[in-house]
Amino acid sequence: MSIPFVRLLFGLPPPGPGVDEMYETEMAQLMFRSKNKELVAAFEADPNGGKQLAPAAAKRLRDAFLREPDMSKTLKAHLKAAAGAKP
Repeated sequence: MSIPFVRLLFGLPPPGPGVDEMYETEMAQLMFRSKNKELVAAFEADPNGGKQLAPAAAKRLRDAFLREPDMSKTLKAHLKAAAGAKP
């Protein structure tokens, strides 16, 4: 399962085999279990991540996703590194 919404939010390339597939699976699990209403609403409105978000909204959603309580330290570090280049 691919989660383009999260990949585009963090500026990640399409998933490759191996570790990328594990990240993708964890991101999908987190998205579908999230209790953050704003994050879930944004995902449901545009699951393929095709809409251009305002920079402030994108940052707020990235920060919300990074606060997901069940996120592994490994995925969090990976996403923070990707988000480091984002305003």
